[in-house]
Amino acid sequence: MAPQPTLLLRLVFLLSVAAALVSPKALAQVDSYTRIDAISNTLIDEAAKFAVAAYNWRTGKALVFVREVTFEHQVLPRGVNYKLVVEAATPAGVTNVYKAVVHEEERKLTFVSFVPVLKN
Repeated sequence: MAPQPTLLLRLVFLLSVAAALVSPKALAQVDSYTRIDAISNTLIDEAAKFAVAAYNWRTGKALVFVREVTFEHQVLPRGVNYKLVVEAATPAGVTNVYKAVVHEEERKLTFVSFVPVLKN
């Protein structure tokens, strides 16, 4: 039995209306970074400290996490990327600022990158 043309037209119409109702702001949040101003979240702390620890492990350095400077997140189809600017110090107490990216998927953090922003 062939589908009725009116049923197909109704389905196409309903899908068109549903697509028009989706907020452009909601669509823009997928695959783009959004800045978070209030930095008082344990997940942010965890991601920032994880980035410093992972960098230390990969490089053999001994940076000490000091604080988060800025935080952005990017919602992806599978997980979330966290882009952080963190301040870290050497064992001698010299501080520097770093840009870090950490990926979270299913409550598991994965190190992506950690690069200096400013050199002292």
